[in-house]
Amino acid sequence: MATKTNAIPVPDTPTEQHEEKRLWIGNLDSRVTEYQLIKLLKKYGEVQKFDFLFHKSGPQQGQPRGYCFVTYKTRGEAKHALKTLDGFLALSKQLSVKWAHQKIEDDDSVNSYSSSTTASQTPGEISIATKICAIEAKLKLMEQEKKSDSAVLQPTLSAYTQGITRQSQQKSVSRHQTKPYQKRNFQKKPSRTQVTGPLPAAYITDIVENSWYEWWEEQGFFKPEYNANAKEKFSIILPPPNVTGNLHIGHALTNTIQDALVRWHRMNGRCTVWFPGCDHAGIATQVIVEKILWQEEKKTRHDIGEEKFLEYVWKWKTKKEKVIYEQLRRLGSSLDWSRSVFTMDKRFARAVNEAFIQLHDEGLIFREAKMINWCCHLQSTISDIEVENVEIPGRTQLTIPGYKNSVEFGVMYYIKYKTEPNSSGHEFITVATTRPETIFGDVAVCFHPEATKLTSDEKCCFQNGMTVYNPLNGEKMMLYVDKTVDPNFGTGAVKITPAHDGNDLNRAKEFKIQNFVEVIDDKGLMNENCGEFKGLPRYEARKAVVEKLKGKQLLLREESHAMVLPVCSRSGDVIEQKIKLQWFLKTDSLAQKAMDVVKDGHLQIIPDRYEKLWFRWLNNSQDWCLSRQLAWGHRIPAYKVLNNKSDIWVSARNLEEAIKKAAKQLGVEKNSIKLEQEKDVLDTWFSSSLFPFACMGWPEKTSDLEKFYPLDLMETGNDILLFWIARMVMLGLKLTNVLPFNRVLLHGIVCDIHGRKMSKSLGNVIDPLDIINGISLEQLQEQSKNLYNSGILSDHELKIALDGQKKDYPDGIAPSCADAVRFALCTYNIKDQSLNLDVKRTLRYRLFCNKIWQASKFVFSVLELTDDPSKLDIKNVEHKLTLLDKWILSSLSNMVEKCNEGFTTFTLHSVTNNIHEFFYTRFCDVYLEAVKPIIRSGNKSEIEVVVTVLLTCLHSSLLAMSPFMPFLTEELYQRLPIMDKAISVTVARYPEMKKWSEWKNQPVEDNMDVILGIVQAVRGVCNDFLVKQPAVVVNGSAVMCDEISRFKFILKNLLKLSSLSIVTDHRSLDSEVSKSIKSDVSVHVSSEGNKANQERLILDLSNRKISTNKKLDKLIARMNSPYYLKTKTPETHETYSAKKAALEAKVNELKNNINVLKRLVKS
Repeated sequence: MATKTNAIPVPDTPTEQHEEKRLWIGNLDSRVTEYQLIKLLKKYGEVQKFDFLFHKSGPQQGQPRGYCFVTYKTRGEAKHALKTLDGFLALSKQLSVKWAHQKIEDDDSVNSYSSSTTASQTPGEISIATKICAIEAKLKLMEQEKKSDSAVLQPTLSAYTQGITRQSQQKSVSRHQTKPYQKRNFQKKPSRTQVTGPLPAAYITDIVENSWYEWWEEQGFFKPEYNANAKEKFSIILPPPNVTGNLHIGHALTNTIQDALVRWHRMNGRCTVWFPGCDHAGIATQVIVEKILWQEEKKTRHDIGEEKFLEYVWKWKTKKEKVIYEQLRRLGSSLDWSRSVFTMDKRFARAVNEAFIQLHDEGLIFREAKMINWCCHLQSTISDIEVENVEIPGRTQLTIPGYKNSVEFGVMYYIKYKTEPNSSGHEFITVATTRPETIFGDVAVCFHPEATKLTSDEKCCFQNGMTVYNPLNGEKMMLYVDKTVDPNFGTGAVKITPAHDGNDLNRAKEFKIQNFVEVIDDKGLMNENCGEFKGLPRYEARKAVVEKLKGKQLLLREESHAMVLPVCSRSGDVIEQKIKLQWFLKTDSLAQKAMDVVKDGHLQIIPDRYEKLWFRWLNNSQDWCLSRQLAWGHRIPAYKVLNNKSDIWVSARNLEEAIKKAAKQLGVEKNSIKLEQEKDVLDTWFSSSLFPFACMGWPEKTSDLEKFYPLDLMETGNDILLFWIARMVMLGLKLTNVLPFNRVLLHGIVCDIHGRKMSKSLGNVIDPLDIINGISLEQLQEQSKNLYNSGILSDHELKIALDGQKKDYPDGIAPSCADAVRFALCTYNIKDQSLNLDVKRTLRYRLFCNKIWQASKFVFSVLELTDDPSKLDIKNVEHKLTLLDKWILSSLSNMVEKCNEGFTTFTLHSVTNNIHEFFYTRFCDVYLEAVKPIIRSGNKSEIEVVVTVLLTCLHSSLLAMSPFMPFLTEELYQRLPIMDKAISVTVARYPEMKKWSEWKNQPVEDNMDVILGIVQAVRGVCNDFLVKQPAVVVNGSAVMCDEISRFKFILKNLLKLSSLSIVTDHRSLDSEVSKSIKSDVSVHVSSEGNKANQERLILDLSNRKISTNKKLDKLIARMNSPYYLKTKTPETHETYSAKKAALEAKVNELKNNINVLKRLVKS
C-alpha cells in the first residue's frame, strides 16, 4: 500500500562494512534496464551487490522515478563511480548519485510506494515485501504505457493553463524532470496532449528527430494532393543520386537547399511536389560491383556470365537505394515518395527507348566511326566527365590497372626521323613525343616555321611536302609546315598519329591524309601493325620501343616533361583515344536552340556568370557518343538487318516492330527479315537527361506532366551544368517542345575544409548521418578499411585516406543533429564556385538548436503566468507596447522581410544569418534578458504584454526556421498554445511582409542600435580590464541624450552597474575607459576594479605583445627577403599583407590596453 513519504528511510548510522563502498543512485529513467545499468556500473569496478526497483515519485502522478543501491568491492571504485556518474545523462534523466549512508531527501511530496524500508543491519537493505510492492507498481506502470497509443507520459496543456503562483511554484517546476519521449504513434491528427507540457531540461535530438517524419508521411503533407486546389504550384526534382554508395555531405547540401526551397513554397500555400529517384549510374555501379565480386569470389563478370552478374548488380541496387532513401528521410527531406523512380525501372526504360527511337527516326542519332575516349581496363567508351585530367610535374611513377610494376610518365623523347636527301646536308628532323609506342601509327610530321629549337638552317632546309621516314618501320611520310603546332613544344616538330590523338586526327583531315593506322587494340595491347611488338601491353611496348630506338641510334635524349594525363575516374586507367564505330547524337541544331533560350531570356541561369561557359561549350558542341560497352545499362533499342552486307539499322520498341520497320525499308516480306539487337548500352547521361519529364510518366500524357511539367526550378552542382543541364535542355526541347525548366540554380562544388573535392581515396567523404550521430576516428577508419577490403580502395589510397582522417578528425566527429547539419549547410553562400565545408560548423548550430529549445522553455514557463495563453493577441496589447517591445517587433519584421527576400533570390545564407541574428542576438541575448525583471515584478498588465510579445516572436521565429529545422520547429510548434493554428508547421503559413510591414519602426531600431552599442562597449571594457559593477556615464548631444534616456531601463536590465548617468557634457577622467559609440555619443566606464588582478593582466598582455611583435618582425623579414620579392604573386602578396595588417592591429590593441590598465591601476 502506498504511503506518503518525503525521504527514503535509511538509517543515519550505517555499519562500517558497507559505509565506504555502497552508493545510492537515483532519478533513473523507467526505460533503463537492470542489464544496462549493471553494464554501466561495471565500468568503474567490481559490483558485489545490486538492488534495483522503481517507486512512484515523479514530478507528476504516474511518472516513475527509479533508484538502486550498488556495492563495489573497494571504496576507490565506489568513489570513482560517484564522481563520474553524478549528473550523468542516462537517456533523458540526469543521475543523482550519493553515498548510501547519507539521508537522501526526495523533492516530491506526492504519493510514493514504500521503497527502501528501514534496514536493521545494512543501509539500503530492502525487504522482500517492499520489493514485491515496487515490482507490482512497475508492472502496473508498464501496462498503462502499453495501453497508451502515444506512450508519451507528459503533463497535458492544463499544466500550463492552471498557472503557477509566482516564484516559489515556478522554481518547483524548473527542477522537475518530465518523462522522456517515446516514439509517437499518431493517428491522422496528433493529440495536443502528446506534445505539450514542460520541456525536458535538454534538447534530446534523437527522440525529437525520430518522432515526426513518419507522421508527416502519414498525413500526406509531402504530396501535391494535400494542397491540390492551390492557385500556384512549385515542382522540382532531386538530382537522382547514383546507387554506387551512400550519400555524402555534398549530397546533403543539394538535398538541404532543395528541401528548404520546397518547404518555403509549401508554407506559402503553393501546391508543391518534389520528385525523388535514383540513377543506375552504369559504368560507376558496374565497376564497384565488379571489384566486390572479385574481392569476394575472385571472379570477373565474364567468369560468371552476364545474367548472373546482372543479378549481383540488382541486389546491390536494392541495398543501396534503401540506404540512400533512409538517409534522405533522416535528413528530413519532404520528398513525395509515392512518385519515386529508378532510371532502369520499366516505366523509365520505356521513356528511354521512346526517346532513342524518335531521335533515330529523325536522323539525329546515327552510327559512325569517330574519335572517342576508350578505357582499356573497362573495355568501354567513357564520357568526358569521367575523364580526369591529372597534372604530371615531370618524371612520375603511376600505378596502372593490369600492370604489376608502376609505369613512368612525364618524359619527353627526342627522336630522329630521317628525311630525303637535301642540299643542306641535314639528314634528320628531330621530333619530340611523350608516346614513342605509337610511332607505328605515324602518318606525317608537322613543324612550326618559327620553331624555337630548330636552327635557321634546319628551318630553311625542311620544306613543306618533303619525305620523311618512320624510324621504326621505314614507311614514307610527308613533312608539313603547320602554324598550329606549338613552336615551344619540344623542338617545334611533332609526329601525327591520327588513330590515337584527336588533335592529330584534325590535322590529318586538314592535310587530306586518308590512311589512319591503329596500333593499340581494345585491351591496350599492340596489334599486328607493330611487328615484333605485337601483343605487348602498350606501356611495356614503350620501353621496348625506346630500347630499339637507342639501338638504332635514333633516340637523341630524354627529358622530364610536365604534362596532363587523361585518366579514367572509374578505373584509374590512362585513357586511350581511339576511332571506333559508335552511336552518336547530332547536337548542332539542339545546341543552337539551347543557346537561343538563354539569349531570349526564357531560361535563366543563376548565377549568370555561368552563361559564358554555357555559350562557349554549346558553340563548340561535338556530337554526343551514346554507346557504352557495358552489361549494366539501357540496351540500345537498335537492330541490325542481317539480310545483306550493307550496314542497315532500325530502332524499335521490340523485335516485332523492328521486323516491320526493316521489311518496309527494304521492301521485302517480314518473314524474310533477320535481325540482331545492338549489344551496347546507352550512356547514363542520356537516360538522366530525360529525368524531368520521364519521372512524370512521359511519353504517356499523365496528369503529373500536365500539372507539374515544366519544372519551376532545376537545382544542382555547377560541375554538371554542361553534361547534364545542357543535355536536359536539348532533349527536353526536342522531345516535349517545351523547356524542361525555366530557371537553373547552381551551387558550388563541395570540397573539404582544405579545398579538396570529396573523394573516398582521400578519406574526406563523410556520411551526413555520421555528422548527425557522431562517429569515432576508429569507426571512420573502419569504413575506409571496409572499402579497401571490398576492393574499392587500393593500398596507396587506403594509406592516404587513413592519414587524412587522422589529421582532420583526431577525436572523431562529435554528434550533432539533422537540423543543425541542415542549418549549417545553408550558412554557406551556395552560389560560390566552391564550398569548403567545415564539419565542426554543425556543432555551433547544434548549440543554436539548444538555445532555441531553452528560449522556448522559458517562454512556455512564463505562459503559465497568464489565464489563457491561446487568447493572447499582439493586436490586443498594441497600445501598451514599450520601446523595447516595439524594437523587437520591428526587428522581427526585418527578419521576415530578409528571409522572404533571401528565398526569392536563392541567397539562403542571408536567410540563415538573419534568423540567427534575430533569434540569438536580439531575441535571446537582449529581449529575454531585458524583460526578466518585468516578469519577476508581478505586474499582471506588464506581464501580459511581455508574454504576448514573447509568444508572437517565438511563433514567427519557428515558422521562419522551419524550412531549415523541420524537426525542432515541429516539436515546439505543436506546443504553442495558439488558437486555430495549422495542424503542422510543415503546412503552416510562412510569415509574410503584408502582415509584418506595419511593425517596422526604423527610428526605434536606430536608437536601440545605439543602446546595444553602449551595452557592447561596457561589457567589452569590463571583460578587457577586469572591471565589475562599473559606474557608467553616457555622454552625447541633447537630442541623443533624450532618446537614450527613454531606453535607460534597458541598460539597467542588461548591465550590472553601480550607477548610470546620461549627460551632455562630460570630461573623461584617468580612472575611466572611454569608447566612442557614434559621432555624438560616447560611453565612459569607471571603477576601481581589482588592482591586483589588473596588474597581473598587464604582465600577461605585455608578454602577448612581445610574442606578437616577434611574429610581426618575422613576417616583415620574410616579405623583405630576395626570394619573396622575386617569387611573390599578387595573390600571395595580398595574403601576406593582410596577415601583416592584422598583426600590427593586434600589437596596437595590446599596447593601448596596457596603457589603459596602467592608468586604471594608478588612479
